Amino acid sequence: MLMKNIILTTCLLVLTSSAAFSLQASQMSTDGETLKTALTITEDNFSCFRSLECLKRNNPFPKSDLSKIRLNDFRSEGYTIEGSSKNESLHAEYNYRGDLVKATVIQRNIPLPKAINDILASGELESWTMIGNELVIRNFDRSTMQYKVILLRDDDIRVEYFNKHGEFQNRML
Repeated sequence: MLMKNIILTTCLLVLTSSAAFSLQASQMSTDGETLKTALTITEDNFSCFRSLECLKRNNPFPKSDLSKIRLNDFRSEGYTIEGSSKNESLHAEYNYRGDLVKATVIQRNIPLPKAINDILASGELESWTMIGNELVIRNFDRSTMQYKVILLRDDDIRVEYFNKHGEFQNRML
């Protein structure tokens, strides 16, 4: 139980660090593709977030020491990592072996993929203005990535959901 609390506290401190999640517009290329963001959780490290052992080895949290995590402690039921900042929130649950049980990541007001920007700039949606967006990722799985785009025109609000290829989707529960 003590180890679980240490892990939770360490991750909360790291995830609430404003420097780790500051999103800078200068990180966009001229064609609108995202280069590197300051977000902690990216497609490049999804596989590592599926295992606490991998997180210990390849610590994506630069201001924390995850080497003290002791896995396979049969006295512990599991581990939880939670944290949030202005642009990102994370809730991940791991079993006593450190294997992912379930996770949800929400990233807010981030640069959208070019395919989604192209859809928003043409056709039926070009008269709407984006006022916000969210990317929801379940279990660090690329196939579950869903963009929620909030649009405004006059006094009307419209919400659309897309995959990363700019294809319309139904809302994921």
